[in-house]
Amino acid sequence: MPLVYKEDYFETFGEKYDNISQRDFDFIKANQPGLRPDGVMLDLACGSGAMGERFVASMPGLRAIGADLSRPLLQWSHMPTCQADVAKLPFKSDAVDHIIDAAAIHHFASV
Repeated sequence: MPLVYKEDYFETFGEKYDNISQRDFDFIKANQPGLRPDGVMLDLACGSGAMGERFVASMPGLRAIGADLSRPLLQWSHMPTCQADVAKLPFKSDAVDHIIDAAAIHHFASV
């Protein structure tokens, strides 16, 4: 199933795109088995990087890297990011300890 992506859709939201309540963030964080406070986390389809940044802020020592298809959205991130298709990530298989995908799973094809 091809990814349908209107070039300027997400960019129109800018830094306000990734808004999530504290309650929802706490739930997501509590349901991350194996997340190490000294590890490296990949924020898959990170958008503006807001979710990865919240994890880093709540876990000193955690490092986060974001990957997203939208270069304009990545400009809002304060963590290291790369523009990439999640089906073709530019990382070695052992480069990260944990992967989160908080708000993009519905964009991926069923397998």
